[in-house]
Amino acid sequence: MYAIINGEKVNSADTFSRENPADPSETAAYAPLITREEASISARNAFPAWEDNPVEE
Repeated sequence: MYAIINGEKVNSADTFSRENPADPSETAAYAPLITREEASISARNAFPAWEDNPVEE
């Protein structure tokens, strides 16, 4: 499984699962597990592209 960080695929051997809220015994999805540092760097790099967008209600 992979995550997309800064527009690039980053392989992740580890994953985590999310349960189905309607049926907690059922797994709804799996997602790649990335480090806090990877997520932080990605968010920091993406910020300039969206910081001036207005909030739509």
